Amino acid sequence: MHLIEIRIDNFRLFGTDTQALVLPIRPGLNVLAGENDAGKTAVIDAIRLTLGTTSQEFLRISEEDFHLSGDTRATDFTIRCRFADIDEGVGGSLLEHLSYESGQPCLYVTFRATRNEALSARRRFSVEVRSGPDGNGPKLEGEARVLLQATYLRPLRDAERELAAGRNSRLSQILQHTKEIAEHKDEVFEPASFVRAVTEKEETEFPKSVANVSRLADHLIQENEGITKARGRLDRTCLAELSLGDEQLGSRVSVTDIASADQRLRTVLEKLELRLAASGDPRGQLPHGLGYNNLLFMACELLLLGQDRDTLPLLLIEEPEAHLHPQLQLRLMEFLQEEAASAVGRQVQVIITTHSPNLASKAKLASMILLFQGQAFPLAPEYTLLSKPDYRFLERFLDVTKANLFFARGVVIVEGDSEALLLPSLACLVRRDLTRYGVSIVNVGSRGLRRYARIFQRRSMADGSIAPVIPIHVACLADRDIMPDCATEAFGLKDHGDDSEGKKREPKFESDLADEAARQSLIEDKRRGDGENVKTFVSDHWTLEYDLAHAGLGCLLSQAVALAKDEVRQDRKNDDQTTVSPKDDAGEDKKRVEDAGSSREKVLRKATKAWEQLEHEHQDRSDKAEFLSCKAYESLRKSVSKPMAAQHLASLLEESYDQKGTEEARERLRKCVPSYIQKAIEYVTCANISNRTPESSGETRVEELEE
Repeated sequence: MHLIEIRIDNFRLFGTDTQALVLPIRPGLNVLAGENDAGKTAVIDAIRLTLGTTSQEFLRISEEDFHLSGDTRATDFTIRCRFADIDEGVGGSLLEHLSYESGQPCLYVTFRATRNEALSARRRFSVEVRSGPDGNGPKLEGEARVLLQATYLRPLRDAERELAAGRNSRLSQILQHTKEIAEHKDEVFEPASFVRAVTEKEETEFPKSVANVSRLADHLIQENEGITKARGRLDRTCLAELSLGDEQLGSRVSVTDIASADQRLRTVLEKLELRLAASGDPRGQLPHGLGYNNLLFMACELLLLGQDRDTLPLLLIEEPEAHLHPQLQLRLMEFLQEEAASAVGRQVQVIITTHSPNLASKAKLASMILLFQGQAFPLAPEYTLLSKPDYRFLERFLDVTKANLFFARGVVIVEGDSEALLLPSLACLVRRDLTRYGVSIVNVGSRGLRRYARIFQRRSMADGSIAPVIPIHVACLADRDIMPDCATEAFGLKDHGDDSEGKKREPKFESDLADEAARQSLIEDKRRGDGENVKTFVSDHWTLEYDLAHAGLGCLLSQAVALAKDEVRQDRKNDDQTTVSPKDDAGEDKKRVEDAGSSREKVLRKATKAWEQLEHEHQDRSDKAEFLSCKAYESLRKSVSKPMAAQHLASLLEESYDQKGTEEARERLRKCVPSYIQKAIEYVTCANISNRTPESSGETRVEELEE
């Protein structure tokens, strides 16, 4: 039996009708990911209200639980959970509450809360839980409610307290229902006979029941010489003197001398505590932090969930990454996936909320559910445009640095380190700080830009209806990969006409494109995967670096290339340098810093002079802009690291923009950002999100750029 769907109307941020949340839930693992206030906790709390929890905590309804639309607050809210795959054991206990669909039993559980402001605060809210598809079936009470309780692990929980000894401790509840302990509760055992057999060296067996172990301990304590003498003296000297009439008072010393085996077992288990024992600390004497204690507590809960027939195998975990370092987060996700997929015992269904890219990167993509502004978008195959090969590819390459896309308000997907390094600086130039707008940059290298984009594209519904569109703008940056004709001269390339067989090859140069229609066709081919809120922005001319030079940043690009070359030279020089004595370290470090600063200024001056000379030499060329851009880009095609040059260029851009100067000078620098970059930045920072505000009234709009 597992939860397959939850519908929420008028609860917190979820409205009604088209604004209601209808969330399909998969067997096994479900990971709810998204930014803050997306609705993750509201989903978990809705399930807790409807089903209750094994910890038997009381959840109080408040005014804020009723959806607020404008100035109007709803007077009621409903939460409906639907279960399928009802097994015979549970189905028999819930028989009067079952419904049948396509000949198969299913269970609807509807929680309905209403408020009446005319009543006193204590009587204002009323709730009821009923079965039936329309929520008008019999009330769910008593044993039926207990069978449906979910196991809930709250965020930032105190696992050490949960695992400590005490009355009604969670550990005692878990152990009491594990099959290894429960299966021996009817064991027949007589402590006195056992002790006599041991004393006479007869063959016997130790008790397997925890309750009988307690009875044996009681018997041994009562027969202990010290206890017997102390009890006898207590009876003779004190209690006998306090007796009235023929009633003789006496004492009895025991651990848990309770008639009921169940009561005895519970009392014993409440005295137990669970501690983590490591290889260097087999007795668990060393203290452990919150992280390891939380792992121990989660493992303990899972021990019970897969075995107890009277406990719904549904585990709700909020932010399991709390207190765990990244490697433990990854291991935890592996463990939860293994447990949720295990065929041993009953399959455990796990619903997790998380803000952790570490957990998101390790989870199977099909188990992810993206929540955004009160809407849920499952990423299972039946809901996305991803193919089976796409899922296999993304589960291999969707690492921590890329998994931040699940928590962003906008996403820019780039194909290289240069774009990833430069884009934040270029965005600041056009007054669109990506961090401020909650935009993530995902660098996929040369591996499947389109695959990542398809995560955000939806498949048509099974009934043919249009699937809800994910309201997150995704911009894919792609190079045109078409060189200007002057590149043959600038780079010393061979002629680029027809190949030796006389067949026209794929276009590599501008002249390979017959006309504007051919150019547009090439661009449209790169945009063929666009759709919904996924849009590809193709470079204006060739590559990002070339386009930056063509837009007016040729001198800065040449300076960045020169600095990258100098950095390599300095690194080699430092590697070859002999080791200095410790007393000279401080002086050497200071001199090295001074030399580096002086060297940087020299490199910049030399690069600037060389660029100005290059401009002068080719000032009469009709293709001057293209030729100079090629020369600025030339070293990046051969010997200089693009990421290293991009890092220096980003620093130079920030220095140029932040230095003292007129606004006119800054505006000229902003105009040097290639138009396709400007359009992409504008697109991902201007999605239809109500709480976004422009940073400046002077921001450029997409429509203006396209004009």
